[in-house]
Amino acid sequence: MDSIINSVSGVLTFSSTDPTLAIKISDLTNSKLILTNDGTINVASSSLGLGSGQTFTNNGTVNYDYVAGIKQLADFSGKIYSNANKIIVNMSANESAKLILTDITGRNMQTTNLQGEKSTITTNNLKGIYIVRLLTSKGSYSQKICLN
Repeated sequence: MDSIINSVSGVLTFSSTDPTLAIKISDLTNSKLILTNDGTINVASSSLGLGSGQTFTNNGTVNYDYVAGIKQLADFSGKIYSNANKIIVNMSANESAKLILTDITGRNMQTTNLQGEKSTITTNNLKGIYIVRLLTSKGSYSQKICLN
């Protein structure tokens, strides 16, 4: 990872080809942070956690609830679909997973642990397009879903 500090403009630039790049900036009590993402940022939580004087511009990709070492599954043997404002997940009888429901901006809306063959998740009348992520022992699976 390369980092450059420009003392004239006060700009700190990070660049890396590593998709698991982690940036930690602390002690900004007298400073303003402006974070611009032109690549990929993997965030282990459901948000970046920026303070009130800090801004974030995303021109790239932010993977929220990122878990290092979880490979993306090309195929998911189960099925995810919606019925009105509920999400139905069919998996193998002995499979377990963590379901993370986010809006299209990546904001975490709901997290649920699933176990067994069929699970029905009530979404408290959410409507619109959302992203469902399943974290399983075999890897991670993502799918867009429409709730109405």
